[in-house]
Amino acid sequence: MKNDDKQSDFKNLPACTAEYIKLVIKKMKWRKSVRADVQAELIGHFEDAIRDCKSDGEKEIRAKELIANFGDAKLIADLARRAKKRCRPIWVKTIIRAFQAACIIIGLFVLYVLWFITGKPAITTNYIEVANKMVRPTADDLQNAAPLYEKAAKILDEQQGKTGYDCTSKTFTEANETDIANIKQWLERNTETLNLIAQGTENSYFWRTIESTDPNDTSMLKGSSKN
Repeated sequence: MKNDDKQSDFKNLPACTAEYIKLVIKKMKWRKSVRADVQAELIGHFEDAIRDCKSDGEKEIRAKELIANFGDAKLIADLARRAKKRCRPIWVKTIIRAFQAACIIIGLFVLYVLWFITGKPAITTNYIEVANKMVRPTADDLQNAAPLYEKAAKILDEQQGKTGYDCTSKTFTEANETDIANIKQWLERNTETLNLIAQGTENSYFWRTIESTDPNDTSMLKGSSKN
């Protein structure tokens, strides 16, 4: 019954026209309802074009001229499909675009998760250099008291290890003659250290340069600094 209905749609058209329309609909490859609408439009167009023809021969000639003007069936099918897509209601287009955007976002998220899981961590910023820049004021190195204090502390530790005497173990009132003599000797031996401390107090700034605790570990220093 359905085949009879389909054949009856082309009863007023020449055979070449029916074959051409069927080929266009076949190459359109879209929903059945949309293809049916396009087929009805093409049938109506051809019927209007050959309505004034008196004989079947004239209809055949006119139909072939129209087919030649239409051109390739595949091209007509593509154009018809695009036209139908453009005629969609705005809410349908919105849903389709939203679905496409969601698919893209999900796809990108999946790729990011795969990259995150399979990737290896790599430090690309020299955080030690960044930290040093943050704590350093705008001043010349000669105005930094930190190297003087560090040098003084190093010398003091060395002297302390040699003498074994701690002059800070007693207050001045608790010190006896022997302690006072040792303190005087300590002051004489550490004149250089005290001078370094005095020089440091004359400088206007104090900042320390952070260095890696492990000199063999340069993993944090390979990247370039990014501000």
